[in-house]
Amino acid sequence: MKEQGKYSEGAGLFDSFHFRGRWWLPNRPDNRVHGTVYYSLAGISLELDGIFDLPEFRNREPEVGGFRSDCILGMSLEGDLCTILRVFFQEQSSALILGGHELVIGAHCGSDDEIISGALISYTNLEEWAFVPTIRSETSANVDHFVLSIPILAKSLFTVNETFPFRKLELLVGVESSQRRGAFSAQARGYFECGLRTKSFSAPCTTCYSARCFTKDSR
Repeated sequence: MKEQGKYSEGAGLFDSFHFRGRWWLPNRPDNRVHGTVYYSLAGISLELDGIFDLPEFRNREPEVGGFRSDCILGMSLEGDLCTILRVFFQEQSSALILGGHELVIGAHCGSDDEIISGALISYTNLEEWAFVPTIRSETSANVDHFVLSIPILAKSLFTVNETFPFRKLELLVGVESSQRRGAFSAQARGYFECGLRTKSFSAPCTTCYSARCFTKDSR
């Protein structure tokens, strides 16, 4: 479905990944369906191998917005608990695809639990303000071509520790790229990665991924 890397512990909010697992609704733990969850800055989606045993999916394709759930619980093939929060219907053709707003890895929780201990924040033109060249054009041995040099990892510019309300505040600049048949795009992205001081719900090795969490310049 998407060209993404497989999930590994420590993946950041700026990364794209996927992993397989078994998924079920909180009130139907006996009805578990295998499927793959995909995460990127473009969104969170769950592609199921089958369907949940619900009237919405038995007889017809539900309309967009016709199915919603506060959460879907899951367990990865590696044994990690996971939760997709604020789930909605996307499409049903060869597979049932659901969308979500947040992906929690390491715990089962509900939409009312306060689970955010960190955030990824970006402002308009932050990468220009940071003034760090990321995408470079280089000469090629073939005079009819040129080579684009694109870093794989984001570069850390500075870090501030233990300044309330942040446990850690780090400014990074990286490149978001995508490749589809016949097209390639790359764009520099600057963002702050924030570790927050919080007494909210948490479990060991719990990470919450939220797509499209960029904010506009508030000026």
